[in-house]
Amino acid sequence: MHRALKTAALAVLAVGVGIQFIRPDHTNPPVLSERDIIGHPSLPPDVRAVLERSCFDCHSNLTKWPWYSHVAPVSWLIADDVKEGRRHLNFSEWQGYKTGIRRVKLEGIMEELDKELMPPETYLAMHREAVLSPVDRERIIAWAGALSDSLAGQ
Repeated sequence: MHRALKTAALAVLAVGVGIQFIRPDHTNPPVLSERDIIGHPSLPPDVRAVLERSCFDCHSNLTKWPWYSHVAPVSWLIADDVKEGRRHLNFSEWQGYKTGIRRVKLEGIMEELDKELMPPETYLAMHREAVLSPVDRERIIAWAGALSDSLAGQ
């Protein structure tokens, strides 16, 4: 019995070490000012600050990769979350979206924030600074609504 436990422990250790060599991509694509929302006049500084604090890790090319994002299997989950987040909405690619797509994304932002679905609890567990206050949510929703309305005539 003791020998079987020792063998099992060594096997688990070997697998744990071995999976560290399966490394997902943790690079950030370049941020091009002509595509990015950061310098856009429609983005007030207070909204920008909230987006940077609570949204950009998954929804921009400015992801900050913490130490634990380099440890498998957590690294795989985080890399997948960032990939999916960027696929749904990437503020670093904002200017590249067509007007209709921008409006759809703004409506999605308002809905997700209204239902308190973003940022997700799994992200907030390790990033308490990203918690959105009711004022933060209202600020972003108001900005997204106003921007969506301004795009309606385009």
